[in-house]
Amino acid sequence: MLLAAAAVAIVWSWGSAVRVLWAGAVAVIIYAVTSFSVTAGVLIGGERGFFAGHMAATICWIAMAAALFGYAAHLPRVDRSLPIGGGLGLVAAAMAKLLLFDLGTLDGIFRVTVFLVVGLILLGMGAGYARLLEKQDRQAVTTTTQ
Repeated sequence: MLLAAAAVAIVWSWGSAVRVLWAGAVAVIIYAVTSFSVTAGVLIGGERGFFAGHMAATICWIAMAAALFGYAAHLPRVDRSLPIGGGLGLVAAAMAKLLLFDLGTLDGIFRVTVFLVVGLILLGMGAGYARLLEKQDRQAVTTTTQ
């Protein structure tokens, strides 16, 4: 957790002009979350904890992507490209991990849980995005009719 906080603090101190550093900070945060969840799982539950840690890591990745999309929804339209691009990249990485690693490695309840939770979060993100587009369309119609 300290590694993630340090990455954010370092990039924040450089200012918003250095967008490439944010990509590096996000990679460090993803690594920190993954290593923390897997290590905590192994310390708590041994081999079964390894599976639980990877399940938690995948769910955290998709939750971070949802948080980025939620953050982008509150920004002006011009400033949304970076968080939306980051969220889409994180969704792609989470789906790749889910299909390439988790599907082959996890067993039983861990596989079922990760697929259900990630699927529900993806459905929620899709519904939220559709709601945002519908709201923008309503605002565009309102401004053109006035």
